[in-house]
Amino acid sequence: MQICTVITTSYYAQAYSLLQSLLDQEPEARLVVCVVDFDQRLAGRLHPRLERVPLEALLPDREERHRRLFRYSPAELCYSLKPLILRHVLRTEARAVYLDSDIRLYHPLAQALVPADILLSPHSSVPLPEDGCRPNNRDFIECGSYNAGFVAVRASPAAEAFLAWWGHVLQAGCLYEHCADQPWLNLVPLYFPEVTLLRHPGCNLAYWNLHARHLSESSEGLRSNGQPLIFVHFSGYDPDRPEQLSRFQNRFALDSQPLLRRLCDEYQRALRTAPAIPQGARYGWGRLASGRAISGAMRRFYHAHPERFPEPFRPGFEAAFLSAWGREIWRERLQRRLPWLGRWLGEAP
Repeated sequence: MQICTVITTSYYAQAYSLLQSLLDQEPEARLVVCVVDFDQRLAGRLHPRLERVPLEALLPDREERHRRLFRYSPAELCYSLKPLILRHVLRTEARAVYLDSDIRLYHPLAQALVPADILLSPHSSVPLPEDGCRPNNRDFIECGSYNAGFVAVRASPAAEAFLAWWGHVLQAGCLYEHCADQPWLNLVPLYFPEVTLLRHPGCNLAYWNLHARHLSESSEGLRSNGQPLIFVHFSGYDPDRPEQLSRFQNRFALDSQPLLRRLCDEYQRALRTAPAIPQGARYGWGRLASGRAISGAMRRFYHAHPERFPEPFRPGFEAAFLSAWGREIWRERLQRRLPWLGRWLGEAP
């Protein structure tokens, strides 16, 4: 079994924390990581048990790689690469497990995994209370029944078909406003009957299932509903706001969860003590050749009209794109001030 993840350079502390928690359980383990904007200054700081996969290994076609790099924000890009890194690992391993980098292990993962070609983790197996808090049951409808921070597959025709399908739809269907990669997993039980659900109460503990999980500690270690606590997903946790469990929820206060508060404080320390990223490092694909920052609005305009432009990050792209982008801004302003004229100009060739 091989664990893998995808990050930007800015998330190296999270990946380092994940690796350290993995090594605490399995000292000979390694973590396969794709750093999509790898900073060469980071090379000497990589943990020896961290195996880096270049982005080019996942997206060998340069034009496809550049189009995806421009189309997606850093987070969207990482989400879209999950099926690709799983396929990469399965070339040499019998089983691959994707974990988001903001996860920590507390018992060996193998204790909870069941034999399955495709293994998904439900956000919750118990309905959320209708208490006016977030997340709520409608959030699961909109953003997915399964949490895409954990996906496990084993080498099989079913897993290969699933990863090929998921990888295909994420080429252009991984926008954050549509909850990125996650809602697609709702279709997996319909399209791939080989899927199995991971229902172990010690797996993927997070703000979305705390209402149905009871944390405790015994001489055998941390427990969730009486079973070993395998891993916690610190989604939305900010080490600069340690009093808050997650920016995505308002149901649970850490002051009322002392054991969980301890785990969050330990996670904060793990992030603080991880090797620092190079000073001044910023997302490596966030600017045009001239140095101009690529805004979210630019990415969405390109997403809507990719066929109009040459390959991003290549000579000729910036001038062609900014010219079209400027016309688009001009049209939008006209539409706000003179709706009838803006509509006419929008329809004109």
